[in-house]
Amino acid sequence: MWDWDIGSGALEWSAELFRLFGLDPERDEASFEVWRNVLHPDDRALAERRIEAAVADHTPLVSEYRIVLPFGTVRWIDARGQATYGADGAPLRMSGICVDVTERKQAEENVRQSRKDLDRAQEVGQIGSWRLDVRRNILAWSDENHRIFGVPKGTPLSYETF
Repeated sequence: MWDWDIGSGALEWSAELFRLFGLDPERDEASFEVWRNVLHPDDRALAERRIEAAVADHTPLVSEYRIVLPFGTVRWIDARGQATYGADGAPLRMSGICVDVTERKQAEENVRQSRKDLDRAQEVGQIGSWRLDVRRNILAWSDENHRIFGVPKGTPLSYETF
């Protein structure tokens, strides 16, 4: 968990958040500089823009980004937060949580790679696949099935149209 006093810039992190970021709560301090330093360089600008936008637009913070631990391991973080505002609409605080979603991101990447491998195998073997949602009567075809039957991708398909 984290809490940011927007006026003073002071940050407070739970001990668990320090550990999540690969830091020592006894040695390291909670600050935007420390947070920026653990962010993956490719994700820094976007993560910062999401915070700025959430505060400016009075919307919840929803941000996924990578961090790089001191020993080089990369973790995916899902950061959620909400700002509070004064009567004049000026932002006062933002509090939230960070959750390690590395396993989910790895699983998503594995599914993407498996799908890519399956598509390539179907292309090489010149075979297609399909799936029928019986309840909704929606037929889903692989890219290779579309090629084999000469039906453009995006064409609505059902059991009857097949």
